[in-house]
This record gives sequence, C-alpha cells and structure tokens, in this order.
Amino acid sequence: MDIASSKSQLQISEEAKDHLNQVSPSFCLAKWTMATIHLQQGETHSCYHPKTHVVPLKELKKDSSSLHNTEFKKQQRKKMLSGERPAECEYCWNIEDLNKNLVSDRFIRSGEPWSMLDYEKIKSSGWDQNINPRHLELSFSSNCQLKCIYCNPTVSSKWLEEVKQFGGYKTSCSFNDYMTPEKIVELGPKESNPYVNAFWNWWPTLKNDLLVFRLTGGEPLLSKETFKILDTFIDEPNPSLELSINSNLSVSSALIDNFTEKLQLLFLNKSIKKLMIYGSIDTFGEQAEYIRTGLRFNHFMDNVEKILTAVPQAQISFTVTYNALSVPRFILLLKHIVELRKKYNIKGQPQRIHFDTPYLRYPNYLSIQVLPKEFTKYLDEQIVFAQANTSPFFGFSTLEVAKLERLKHWMSKSVDQNILKVQLKDFVIYFEEHDRRRNTNFIETFPELALFYKEIKNIKNTEDNASNK
Repeated sequence: MDIASSKSQLQISEEAKDHLNQVSPSFCLAKWTMATIHLQQGETHSCYHPKTHVVPLKELKKDSSSLHNTEFKKQQRKKMLSGERPAECEYCWNIEDLNKNLVSDRFIRSGEPWSMLDYEKIKSSGWDQNINPRHLELSFSSNCQLKCIYCNPTVSSKWLEEVKQFGGYKTSCSFNDYMTPEKIVELGPKESNPYVNAFWNWWPTLKNDLLVFRLTGGEPLLSKETFKILDTFIDEPNPSLELSINSNLSVSSALIDNFTEKLQLLFLNKSIKKLMIYGSIDTFGEQAEYIRTGLRFNHFMDNVEKILTAVPQAQISFTVTYNALSVPRFILLLKHIVELRKKYNIKGQPQRIHFDTPYLRYPNYLSIQVLPKEFTKYLDEQIVFAQANTSPFFGFSTLEVAKLERLKHWMSKSVDQNILKVQLKDFVIYFEEHDRRRNTNFIETFPELALFYKEIKNIKNTEDNASNK
C-alpha cells in the first residue's frame, strides 16, 4: 500500500493546506491542474465552483490549449501566487472565513494525487505558462431530459425549451431570463464548431498528461460523442487513466444496458485504471423528483444497482447539490447509501459508493441559508447519524462527516436581513411559478417546509397588496 492510500482524505487535505500556504494563503493547484470545458458553448472554468467564462476565439486560434489556459485564468493564477483572493473562488473563501478548521475544497482539490503531482512544477513555472490539466471535465452537448431547479438553458436542453415557451422566472435576479434570440444560437454540427475542432487538435498532446477524464453534459449518455469516446478507449487502451462520467442516470433501461456493455469491455481490455460514475441526486424520493423535474427516483436507484452488479470494478458517487429542499429528508439518502455499501462493497477492495455535498450558492434563494435556523435540527440529525456509522466497510469517512458539519456552519451563518427579505420573496415567486408551469405542488411534496412557505407567502402577499394600493 502506498503512503497516500494509507492516509485518510482529511489527512491528505490538511497536508495539502500546509503545502499551499507555503506559497501563499490563496494558492490553489486546481486553477492549473483541473479544467471543465463546455465545447457546445465555448466556455471553461477551474475548478467547477467559479462561474464559467468564454474562451476567446482569438486566443484559441493561437493555441488550442487556450480551451484551458485562457488569459482570464492566468490572471487568477497570478493573484493566487501573490496572495490575493480571486473573487470567483468565493466558495472556498466563504468556508475558510467561517472557521479556519473547516475543510475547504481548495485543500481537497489540491491534495488529490493528480493535482499535487505538479506542485513543484507550478511553483517554479509561474502564472503565465500554459499547462495541460491532469483532471479534465468535458461536455460535447447540452442535450438533457431533466430540468433541475438550479440549472440553466446553456447546459439543459429541457430548460431551454421551457425558457423559450415561458421566459425566465420573475425573481429579483430574473432567473434564467437571459436567453435572448442572440444567445439562443446553435453552434451547428461538430465540423463547424471551432471549440470542438480545437479540442481534437489539442488531444494528441493532452491525452498523455490526463490522469482523470470526466465526461459531462447535459446528459452525456444522450450524446453519441460519449459512446465514441468509450469506443476510442476500448480500441486504444490508456491503463493509467481514471475515467469518470457525470450522469443523471435517468435514461432508458436499454441505454443503460448499452452503457454497461461498453464499461464491461473497458475492463475486459484493461483499457482504463479506474471508473467512477457520478450520479446526480439531491435528496430522497419524491422530494428529489421535485428538485430534478423528470427524475424517477426508483428508476435512478435501479440503474445504480444495475451498474454496480454488471460492472464489479465500477464505483458510483452521488453528486449532491445541497440546497434548501435537500434538508428535510437527506438523512434517508444517507441511510440508503449505508445499505448500498453493505450490499455492494467488496471486502479488501476500495470503497465503491461515495457521495459529495457541495452547498448551493446560486440562485441564492434556493440556498440552505434562507431556512429558519431551527431547521439546523435536520443537519444535526444527519451529522449524528454519520458519526454513529463510521465502519470502514459501509460507514462514513471523516471527510464525509466534515463536509456535513461545514454545511451546518454555512447554514447557521447570519445573513443580512434586507438580503434575506428579498431571497424569501424570490423563494415564493419561484415555486409558485414552478408549480404552475410543471403541475407540481410544493406544500404537498415538502410538508416539513409547509408552515415556513405559507408564512413567507403571506408576508409577500401582504406587501404586494400594500404596494398596489
């Protein structure tokens, strides 16, 4: 067993913190080593917390690696090396400023083996040098059959259909009300997309540096390019690569069957080192279905078990965007994770079932911070359950517990009352419209939030009536 594998993720993150702070208090390797690139719209970011920005075509013409090494990113790298905090990285600054002992994603991402590998190289090369990412998340298409409450038309074709029909939601931030005719533009087939062309030009020099390649979307299992990539690795093995695929795992059973057959061939041919499927789910049962319109929870879990059964080498991680609607029944998802671990973990082998709990920031009226502070009782229950189930075989790791604890800290943070007042009004506006458009019922689906919802709805209606007089 190597040294890294004998340490907990929390220990590795703490060691990464020390290494980073030797350079500067705002240094993060992920700005160099990690990239997400949406080829369908020509946008990128590093890591996945900052907003995406457009890759300028004039930069792309000079160097295809500008899909990652944009001039904008280089300026953020410069700030990090000098100790200045890039504003776009507020996700981590929020956590670090709450409590210096909380684990930050800056330490987690930098502590990953694929990231720390280039620590010395990045320190010596500076901010203005081009570098190939070790971890690449790539999307070819925004085709998706779900409409998650916090998503947007640029990465979900279903959201685009809704915005074309109804427009955006009339909240204070005009949620998703930005798809003007000029922005609703198809880039056309792959041959006419300069970003796709640049990617394949970059690929020969990129592929040997990649340690993690993650396909995303939209829903990547609805893209022919995803299966083309899988076939490429089946035919041209890369045994040092960790292949990851983001999916809502809500596609048809036939498509899941085709997918699992490809995965079986990858391992039969020894084409990859590791496989991780990231299944997007935010809580349990009908409440999860409300958050992610189009999701069938039982079908999702059936597909999870189908993959775990058919491909014993596969690992699955539940990707949770922890939001206000996740809070009431998230403990049921934690309990289900324990049961899946008991059923599918193999003694003496790595953990097969993971989960991550990043907190939602935008739109801010869906954040857990809009809930009354007494709702932290649900977080307490979740934390106590995780702490009571720490068996190395099926229980929770110290890092998983630490991430739940930081959610409570974030939820408990005081919010400016004027800002909160706007957020609560937006909360009502959003879900009234959601129920109207999608034939849903917030109060019936979230009885735990019914009183809270009715109270803020009454306040909104009273204020609206007063302003109309």
